[in-house]
Amino acid sequence: MSPTVSIIVPVYKAERTLTRCADSILQQTFTDFELWLIDDGSPDDSGTICDLYTKKDGRVHTVHTENGGVSAARNTGLRAANGQFIAFIDSDDFLEPDFLESAVNAIRQNGTDWYISGFLEEICDMQGQIQRTVASRQAPTAIYTVRKLLEAYNVDYECGITSVWGKLFCRNILSENELLFSETMQYGEDTEFNLRYLEHCAQVYFDERCFYHYVRSSQESLDGSHTYHADLLFVRDTLNRKLLYLCETEQCDSACVTRLKEKYAGELLGCIHQEYLFQKSKAEKKAAVCAVSRHEIFGQLDLQHTDRMKKLLYRLLQKKCTSVVFWIFNFWYFVKEHKK
Repeated sequence: MSPTVSIIVPVYKAERTLTRCADSILQQTFTDFELWLIDDGSPDDSGTICDLYTKKDGRVHTVHTENGGVSAARNTGLRAANGQFIAFIDSDDFLEPDFLESAVNAIRQNGTDWYISGFLEEICDMQGQIQRTVASRQAPTAIYTVRKLLEAYNVDYECGITSVWGKLFCRNILSENELLFSETMQYGEDTEFNLRYLEHCAQVYFDERCFYHYVRSSQESLDGSHTYHADLLFVRDTLNRKLLYLCETEQCDSACVTRLKEKYAGELLGCIHQEYLFQKSKAEKKAAVCAVSRHEIFGQLDLQHTDRMKKLLYRLLQKKCTSVVFWIFNFWYFVKEHKK
């Protein structure tokens, strides 16, 4: 008989955190689940720890694969999963004991297609020890239509769209629509997966209670990402186009569409900023400005409430005045550097 829930944990260099993660899953008050530990070619002792859990508990299954990245590992888990529902958990995170019970009950009692839990952000030191907890502002507990969820997105709440953890997916929606993670995207793959899933949902249950503990290092929290994303422009363009498509399909209000277009344009500017933050060559910076200027979104903006600098940049990009934009960014970062 198939379990109610399949839990998929991609594992890579997780020897310090995997035990905490796995124990929090095995200690769930709801016990009808299977746990898939996908060892993604981890060079440390993570694979050995996975095997120990498989011997310890019959609900645990381990798959050892060559290193293919988190999306490939999750897809391996999806292909193996037998449960009615699917949950994804990162190997450095952990759960409250009643996460699964609350999630399953919420979907079954309310007939929704997706369950999203609130979360706590755990800031840890370089040794993985938790130093402090940050409570993220959550949307109120409620059943949301897709339209209402999109209209709430990026207003007061993140609404859980950007990550796949802390959720319960319906496996029939995933399998019927052949939904898997993109293995070519190195950034934003969670959001892209969620948006494709959301296309097939009618209602979403958002639970403001925090059952998921999202763990990140203090250095990461202070400094943000130190990774250069060569595909940043492609990813941001792809995700925002999908969001706009969903908003149009769901007939979201004009304020939602305006807000999303402003977000879209701002993230495209961020692609230019990345070239300067990573001190790329003059040619690479110019190329980034030119690539961003090709996007038609700048001619679709309502600039009434936009600050002066962004308004200037958007108008220049709309008119393809790329040399002017390039020198504005040069001056901006020259001043920034000499203020240090």
